Amino acid sequence: MTKFIGALSTVVLSTTLLVGVLPTQAQLNPDARVPESRILLNRHSVAINNVSFAATAAISGGATIDSLPNFTGSFTTDGVTYPFIFLGQEPTAGGTTVLDTDLIPIEFEFLDKNEQLLLDSNGDPIVVGPSQRIIDLTVGSPNFQNADYTVGTTQFADAIRLAEFFNVKGADWHTILNQPKVHDIVRAPVPFGSYIIILNADGTRSACIDIQIVDLIIQAVLDAKGPDTHRFPIILANNTILTNTGTAAGCGIVGFHETIDTVVTPNTVGLQVFAYASWITPSFTPLANAGFLDVLALSHEISEAYNDPFVAIIGQDSPFINLVPPFVNASGGCQDNLENGDFIEGLADPSFPITLNGFTYHPQNIQLLQWFSREVPSSAVDGAYSYPDESLLLSPSTPCTLTAQQ
Repeated sequence: MTKFIGALSTVVLSTTLLVGVLPTQAQLNPDARVPESRILLNRHSVAINNVSFAATAAISGGATIDSLPNFTGSFTTDGVTYPFIFLGQEPTAGGTTVLDTDLIPIEFEFLDKNEQLLLDSNGDPIVVGPSQRIIDLTVGSPNFQNADYTVGTTQFADAIRLAEFFNVKGADWHTILNQPKVHDIVRAPVPFGSYIIILNADGTRSACIDIQIVDLIIQAVLDAKGPDTHRFPIILANNTILTNTGTAAGCGIVGFHETIDTVVTPNTVGLQVFAYASWITPSFTPLANAGFLDVLALSHEISEAYNDPFVAIIGQDSPFINLVPPFVNASGGCQDNLENGDFIEGLADPSFPITLNGFTYHPQNIQLLQWFSREVPSSAVDGAYSYPDESLLLSPSTPCTLTAQQ
């Protein structure tokens, strides 16, 4: 998550997405139907803080956050105290927190210059989205099912949390995703000028879409279903990457997590936390060859939603806190928020293969809280800075100086 997006403009939505032509239409040319070998994949994820100024002001003024269960903590580095908000409940108290979850599969179809559906050579609409098998495999993945780790048998994101607080957690302390309510597949039209169809080497299709369009689509979907700040919606795509530059060079965003406000009063602000992630198949070789397969993006976004649910913005004071000592991130830039998948995602292979029910999944290794706090030795399980593969990071984060441009 190396770049952050501020508040996004809203549009009117009806049965289709009503948006104007993007300024970058000439750069994202859907007629190109480019082969995957010509797409420069700058693989990464982003976070979006789309909380209104009114909501931010209310929270700063003392309004209570109405959202998923959360607790506060802090650490001190070089004499500076860094407070944070995590999902779940305070570790020393023990006990299990269960987060109700929605899984919303999404299929993208594409509009041409005349606002007609883009068709393949057989005259059928081109659609990029998850099959029923991919949906079933996602539900059966370590994100929602138990697997064995050195900290115990549990879900993937909970294992990360157990590793961080292993030496202070109370009895039966867990933060668990409930088995997701799987919704019907949503089919969403994507406006001309905001996508590229990618032809994979094996003849299948992937897509790169402007992230602002996808974000607007998702918010419309959530609005239609009715916001519920006490649930965690996850939008599942397939072989769909995003760009936040409006150009093909920016293609490569595999997931994001976001926070929006749903209710704002002087006393209460409702914050909806949700995530988008794309399943990646072996046919999408530029990502697959880099270890970005199946649920890697989903595991990344769930872990980051646990550790930065309300999305602290780089270089800015925030009522959502979760800022950390500035560190060198995966792209060599400088970052200062508690996004715990961002450094490892840039390694040659960030995945930690886990086999469940005959399928090998590839969730992402995650850097632990002690990596950010630069605690030496680390108080995490086994003195680790990364997990589940404790050998990936053997020392804390590298300091850097945050500049105004970042």
